[in-house]
Amino acid sequence: MRMKKSNQTFLVLGIIAVSVFGYLFVAKNDTSAPKVVTTTSPQITQATNPVDPDKESEYLAFNTEDFEKNKSKHRVLFFYANWCTTCRPVNAQFLESANQIPEDVVVFRVNYKDSETDDSEKDLAEKYKITYQHTFVQVNQQGEVIKKWNGGKLADLIKNVN
Repeated sequence: MRMKKSNQTFLVLGIIAVSVFGYLFVAKNDTSAPKVVTTTSPQITQATNPVDPDKESEYLAFNTEDFEKNKSKHRVLFFYANWCTTCRPVNAQFLESANQIPEDVVVFRVNYKDSETDDSEKDLAEKYKITYQHTFVQVNQQGEVIKKWNGGKLADLIKNVN
């Protein structure tokens, strides 16, 4: 009887060991699991126009100083996320076609819930009740909302700005 019980214990332990090692092997070699990819967005920190360096750009990375300096223009906040597949082409279009943004309009790219978002950008998202990226908000001189819309490209921006 003693021999039979030890054989059963050995068999159970063997089954457990094979199961654990099999699971670990499959989990390690599983290629179906989604991979997390992080991207960095093109930098737009300078106020120079990428198309015409002698002209100040109408597409800027958000910062309080430039935002206040441009109160006399139509100011639009573009809430952008570097992981957003809809935002990236719009960002690229704005960078490539900055000279097509009307001179009385300035667009500020505001990072939204991505790896580059800072506290001032988080505060803006909260202030304007932004619930997802690819949202545009036009504000007046006092920073109050004039118009808010979701999605669109340069033509939509021009059409929507009052």
